[in-house]
Amino acid sequence: MSHPSATDARRLNEAIKVLVKRFSLAERADVACCGMTVAQAATLEALGDGPMRLGDLGQRLGIA
Repeated sequence: MSHPSATDARRLNEAIKVLVKRFSLAERADVACCGMTVAQAATLEALGDGPMRLGDLGQRLGIA
C-alpha cells in the first residue's frame, strides 16, 4: 500500500474545508428560522439532557 502524496493531502484538506463550510452554513440556516444563533442552539441541545454545572456545559461545548 502506498502512502498518500502531498498533492493528495492538499486535495483532502481542501475537500474537508469545503465540507466544514457547507455544514456550517446549513447549520446556521437551520437555527436562523428559530431566531437564535448556532451557539444558543448548541447550548439548548446540550441542556436537553438535563441540568449540569457551568464547567461541565463548557466542556461539553468545547469552550473555556
